Amino acid sequence: MHDSIKAVNGDIKLIWPGEEEWIEYFDDNREDVANHIDFTAIHPYILWRKYPETSPFYDGFYKIQKEMLKKRNIPTEIWVTETGWTTYLPDSIRRHFPPVTEYQQAQYLVRNYLVQLYFGAGKMFWYELVEEPFGVHHPESGFGILRYNTMLTVKPAAVAFANMVNNYRYLKPVGKYLAKDRKTYGFIYENEKESGAPVLSIWREADEKEELIPVKYTKSLTGVDIFGRTIEIPIIDGMAHLPLSMSVLTVSGFDMDDLKNLYEPKEQY
Repeated sequence: MHDSIKAVNGDIKLIWPGEEEWIEYFDDNREDVANHIDFTAIHPYILWRKYPETSPFYDGFYKIQKEMLKKRNIPTEIWVTETGWTTYLPDSIRRHFPPVTEYQQAQYLVRNYLVQLYFGAGKMFWYELVEEPFGVHHPESGFGILRYNTMLTVKPAAVAFANMVNNYRYLKPVGKYLAKDRKTYGFIYENEKESGAPVLSIWREADEKEELIPVKYTKSLTGVDIFGRTIEIPIIDGMAHLPLSMSVLTVSGFDMDDLKNLYEPKEQY
């Protein structure tokens, strides 16, 4: 299969499932197969745990998987080729996927992209672009971020996706924010388009809470929500007051000296 595909177009990539049991497949005297894999792919659905940060793909998964791949001389790039949350309307039947609201779908989309790309995904593909026409109570109908109609009208997740691309296009992740509360999550980035200016992404798992960050050198802060709306972050008596919710807040304006002790540097593997 590999040789036939490459004969048509050498740039076509061959994907292999990247879960543990599929990687261990190469241990059974199939070393020659590994030489034909360009990268592996995973489908990190959350199912009944719901939140992106409660998935095993948060933090340790990628490091372990890449170590397994490297040990077997397989390329270590991992793509997320299917992931998502569905907004179908619940009925009396217990389904495989729990439904979420359209607003929650938008929140989880951004959080999931930031988490997966930070910890090791090379590329990500949301499942799926347009809703399926199976009826409002069918789980497959609600994964799309565009509605199934003649105008392909957008759901909130589509707006959030567009703003995420705009806000994070030039950001390089440098560390994980060291939150005092285990239900607060965040990452520190450097804006490569603005001489490495620091940017903080920060959010709560499932509630709202104000995050206080001591600042000595920072003069002003601006926050952007997942729909592109901006707010001025108040700085009072040397403390920045960040209003956190389940939606990612992207904050710029920090002096890096105020953040240098507030994050764990990104591990390279």
